[in-house]
Amino acid sequence: MLVTRAKSTQELEEVTNEALSLLEKRITDFGLQIAVEKTEAVLFTYKYKYTQPAIRLCGGDIQLSTEMTYLGMVVDKSMLFKGHVKRAAARAAAIGNQLARIMPNMGGPREDRRRLLSSVVHSVLLYGAPSWAHTLEIVPGNVRTLNRAQRRVLLRCACAYRTVSEAATDVIASTPPADLLAKERETVFDRRQGPAAPTAGNVPRTNTMEAWKEGWSTEESDLT
Repeated sequence: MLVTRAKSTQELEEVTNEALSLLEKRITDFGLQIAVEKTEAVLFTYKYKYTQPAIRLCGGDIQLSTEMTYLGMVVDKSMLFKGHVKRAAARAAAIGNQLARIMPNMGGPREDRRRLLSSVVHSVLLYGAPSWAHTLEIVPGNVRTLNRAQRRVLLRCACAYRTVSEAATDVIASTPPADLLAKERETVFDRRQGPAAPTAGNVPRTNTMEAWKEGWSTEESDLT
């Protein structure tokens, strides 16, 4: 991945094309070839009106797109990760539908095995959470998308039916909402990067449970 920054379109073109030329030479020296048609470029800017820069690689133009995929993450130009959350939810739902075939409400695996299968869905749903969890505060749609996908598998874990509310399903399955789990992973990641060790009174899971309890107290759904 190559990241460049500039204050104007002209400066961005100069900096980026110069960097790409050096990159092209270095890769060529290794005896490798660059697939220009597979190269993606995204312009991150807060400006509503701007001139698109002309980016060239190996004598060809690179078309700017609205999003790119890097290490399994879908990064869009607004950095709100709407596309990533939607794709992750879709993948998690597809896996959940496959697992639902072996997790019928009547019979099927024991509770511990249901939780194991649920963890598979959560791994897909929350992939890369430390990178996009911060958007949940400003993009309510991401929260709804995550929790809808999570609810499908939790219904199977709790042997419940579709008439059970989302909040009740989380409680019965003893699993915090997906958006809170994403924020928890972000907190854990940030603490690993920092020098300070976590204190007993401020543990990420404790904060998650408190936030869940606070959200549940304001939830108008009725468990009965």
